Amino acid sequence: MATDMSADRREVIVLPEQGALVGAAARQFIDRARDAVSTRGIFTVALSGGSTPRPLYELLSAAPYKDEIDWEKVHVFFSDERFVPPDSSASNYHMVCDCLLSKVPMFERFVHPVATENGTPGEAAALYEEGLRRVFAVGLTEVPRFDLVLLGMGEDGHIASLFPGTQAVSEEDRLVVESTVPGTNARRVTFTLKLINAARCVMFLIEGRAKAEAVRRALDGDALPAALVRPTNGELVWLLDESSAGGVAVPVTRRQTL
Repeated sequence: MATDMSADRREVIVLPEQGALVGAAARQFIDRARDAVSTRGIFTVALSGGSTPRPLYELLSAAPYKDEIDWEKVHVFFSDERFVPPDSSASNYHMVCDCLLSKVPMFERFVHPVATENGTPGEAAALYEEGLRRVFAVGLTEVPRFDLVLLGMGEDGHIASLFPGTQAVSEEDRLVVESTVPGTNARRVTFTLKLINAARCVMFLIEGRAKAEAVRRALDGDALPAALVRPTNGELVWLLDESSAGGVAVPVTRRQTL
């Protein structure tokens, strides 16, 4: 089995079913938000799209979880975005607004969507990178450090919109780039590994038997984008349900109840 430098800082947590998985993710989110606000005055988080995190967002938008976060001190970004209008049903921003952001007392100016209505994906990526540097107040040689980057994973091991074998995966200089979904003409904007791996914590949220093989390969250090998530000076948390963890051979923390 391949190993990596971050293995000793990696926590793999397996929950029995979706409800427990989402509850554990909500508690991680809340605890990290509280710690960030207490320590640095704000909580910076990059959210992901897709069907898996939606129940988490819905849980966070309702009591009692909603009341445990100081939403006026939360900055929300998006780790990737489809190049579609923001009101499209395919938009990650639209989904997150619908089930979370419209239901909590956030400042609108603290929500940072990708500009997808004008220009090109490449131009949108450059603008988003510029905006990140401005919000985080870092120079061109520095990398913004998120408190939390939430990621899902595809059955092919892709994360955000970093797909196996694509140029975006090997990007070493940029923080945000354009990406094309293999086999399609679908264009997206995505964080690079350079930005993801600078985070204080990266948390995977994965469920379903269809992803079990990719989970196993990623945790074994196989050549998948998910395996390249290795925070330089941060934590790496894998939250899995039992079916997605079926092939995992690394040590795990198993929880039957929350």
